[in-house]
Amino acid sequence: MISAITAGPCAACARNAAHWNKENNRLEIFYHHCVYCRHCVLACPKDAIKITGGGFVPFQRGLAIAAQEVLKTFDPARVLHLNFLTQITVYCDCWGFSTPALIPDVGITASQNIVAVDNASLDLTRDGDPLPGSLPPGHKLVEGKHLLERIHAKDPYIQIQQMEAQGLGTSNYKLREIR
Repeated sequence: MISAITAGPCAACARNAAHWNKENNRLEIFYHHCVYCRHCVLACPKDAIKITGGGFVPFQRGLAIAAQEVLKTFDPARVLHLNFLTQITVYCDCWGFSTPALIPDVGITASQNIVAVDNASLDLTRDGDPLPGSLPPGHKLVEGKHLLERIHAKDPYIQIQQMEAQGLGTSNYKLREIR
């Protein structure tokens, strides 16, 4: 559930899921468009938006199902999954154009096993503290095992569990460094 205290119009949602209802003076969410990226929470200048409830786990399951359906359209022998662990920001790697990097660049992971490559990518970005100036002003880290969990209060390994449960691959991997 996403709720907001009155804070005024909001234009933070790139997917147009958030809409300010002037009649009720409330933020309303069209969940069909919401991808639980939490950009609205992090971007809110009044710190008025909170995400509660279990919406994150079903969303991760939905992502796993969607990935599975897309991957069915390809010959598995011709698929290689690449993760570029560069310009990772507090929002995600897709916000590198407008937000400072959260951690130093790690490199690139690759595998024919999508679950293993994502698990390895999470493991490689797990530890340490964020780079100075990379968190939104006033943001405090919370308890968690992974840096992203300490920032967003959500276990990023839930994605791995959901992909593995859908039969997309195994989380087991062995790193081999290539230079």
